[in-house]
Amino acid sequence: MQVFHTGVERKIRSFSGYERFSPARFLAGFAAAFAAQGAYRFLWVPVFMGAGIALYFSLSFEPSAFLAACAVVLPFIAWMFLSHREGVRGILLFALCVGVGFGAAKFRTFSVHTPILEREINFAQVSGTVAAVEHFADRGGMRIVLKDVEIEDLPPAVTPLKVRIKMRVSQDLRAGQVVQVLAGLNPPSRPVLPGGFDYQRYMYFKGIGAIGFSYGGAEVLEKEGGGAGFAGWLENFRAQVVLRASEGFGHSGGVAAALLVGHKSGIAEADQEAMRGAGLAHMLAISGLHIGLFFGFVFFTLRLGLAFFPALALGHPIKKYAAVLAMVAAVFYMFVAGATIPTQRAVLMTGAVFVAILLERTPLSMRLVAFAAIVILLVAPESLLSASFQMSFAAVAGLVVFYNAIRPLWSAAHRQGGVVKRAGLYVLGVSLTSIVATLATAPFALFHFQQLAVYGLLANILAMPVLAFVVMPFAAAFFVLLPFGLENLALTVMSWGVDLILEIAHFVAGLEHAVVVTKLWSGDLLAVFSLSFVMFLLLEGRLRFIAVIPFAVFLFGISQIKQPDILVSLEAQLIALRQYDGSLSFSNLQKERFVRGQWIQAYGFKDEKPQKWPQEGGQEDLLCGETGCRLERGGARVSFLRDLKGFDEECAWADVVIAADPAPDCERAVKIDRFSAMQSGYALFLRSSGAVVERNEDARGVRPWVAGALF
Repeated sequence: MQVFHTGVERKIRSFSGYERFSPARFLAGFAAAFAAQGAYRFLWVPVFMGAGIALYFSLSFEPSAFLAACAVVLPFIAWMFLSHREGVRGILLFALCVGVGFGAAKFRTFSVHTPILEREINFAQVSGTVAAVEHFADRGGMRIVLKDVEIEDLPPAVTPLKVRIKMRVSQDLRAGQVVQVLAGLNPPSRPVLPGGFDYQRYMYFKGIGAIGFSYGGAEVLEKEGGGAGFAGWLENFRAQVVLRASEGFGHSGGVAAALLVGHKSGIAEADQEAMRGAGLAHMLAISGLHIGLFFGFVFFTLRLGLAFFPALALGHPIKKYAAVLAMVAAVFYMFVAGATIPTQRAVLMTGAVFVAILLERTPLSMRLVAFAAIVILLVAPESLLSASFQMSFAAVAGLVVFYNAIRPLWSAAHRQGGVVKRAGLYVLGVSLTSIVATLATAPFALFHFQQLAVYGLLANILAMPVLAFVVMPFAAAFFVLLPFGLENLALTVMSWGVDLILEIAHFVAGLEHAVVVTKLWSGDLLAVFSLSFVMFLLLEGRLRFIAVIPFAVFLFGISQIKQPDILVSLEAQLIALRQYDGSLSFSNLQKERFVRGQWIQAYGFKDEKPQKWPQEGGQEDLLCGETGCRLERGGARVSFLRDLKGFDEECAWADVVIAADPAPDCERAVKIDRFSAMQSGYALFLRSSGAVVERNEDARGVRPWVAGALF
């Protein structure tokens, strides 16, 4: 054994550069160092599964079921026959993990398949069973999700399984009712620029193939439809909780409802913006923090209550009894909160804590994080692409590694400290937790939201004790008091705590330079950073330092980001031109306001007053006249036409002609008009050699969630 370790150390030294370099020695050293990871190799299982899932979603075509099956079966067969060779066996095992991730993503896509509405429908009678109801507290109205849908004049084969409809006026609708409504429907929105958020894919995995709005109220066809079941009962229960939390508690009622059942539609937009700007948005999304506090409060309260009965406390394992009941409460809270990815991950990890309590062991380990990730990736592979999954696991993994490293020092300080010292350790713990979680999640937050709260540490230090000791304990008390009609007692205290948190959020978000914004970068760069992050957390010893390589590639890639010079929306209704300072100037300020906001955010600007092109005259290198505008930048010429009268002249002059109206063909120039942009927006990069034109849809390819794709 000593000889083996000596050999491994020698190979690691050669890998690290202490001996003369050669490719063979490098590979041997790397293999030996990786083999020395030992038990840590299990932690790489979800990483390689994630690689397989990422590969599936990166394709521009839909792979066949046969290909997905081969990705699983072939590595498994090879592993069975070559299992006597340790090095090859390890490689094949990880190849199997990649195949399992790929196959799981394929199966999930097939199992949730719903047709995506191909075109806009202005008027249609839509009927279906109410699956979900949300009320908007600050702007009025409501939003319903219908399942078992029938749409007037639309064949069943192309009818979405579910549709989501916004209604201007609230009605007393409940899950399970069959309703009919006159509505206008649209496909879920496409990405508004290359690399933008794919809302169609997001809605596809929710089973929703169309969204729209109603022209009036909904007519109830069946008050108690047969489609309710447990899911319907649960949705109605959640809706009742929202109504009770919202009545008489103002803005704090909307936040309380979000913390109780996960419905955030009742939160005022100003409050949501303040929570984001202060770095407290994580408090609004029920996750590990909330599940942990809920479980902990129930566990310690029950254990304390049982301890008041000496015969029970001395003759029975009351700690285990309390753990069982607390686990039941945590599962109940997960379902009431909507069973989102963060709550599922939290309950899985809480379940491991529960088992550890029963077995009298310490559960805090990266194995627990890896186990939770494996389960979620198998059940919902699409969650890998979501901000909630990435930020949740990044924060938890970073915290586990950090606190495992400082545990001996921390435990000794806690044992030797008095009341004052332990209180100081709590404040220090909150500060360290906030710092580590912020550092771990910052790149993911910047990728998904293009902004980061600068004073998040200050806000969390001030607000976290209120959430931990006031809001969440009384959230648990709410469900206990609800059957007795005394829930307002808990809501009153919750409301006070929420008001205090909101005051902290508005104060911190109002500080100067409270938010840092950045421009959008590609998913490829996020993958490179994720590789670096995972390598730093999971590798041991000197091998950990190779995480610097992908991190350096990530930094170089960030420095080389080139954003489009021109963006064109669907049907060419809105055009944006990048100014020399990086900001955007727009063809109009009346149309496509949502798209305009998304573009401004993607370019790294916040609260900027949008600029409009001049009707006549110049703006930097843009020159406008009666029929349109001309742009000459570098070696590219672009013409923007308001009127087709001068089309022939512009076609002869420009490299690209953009028109909001249907335009004739142009042999010399690339033409973008209403018809050519009907299914996709465009991005133009202006180079010295001319204009490079890209369709937003080209990167998406032909996939089941792309509107118009045939499957």
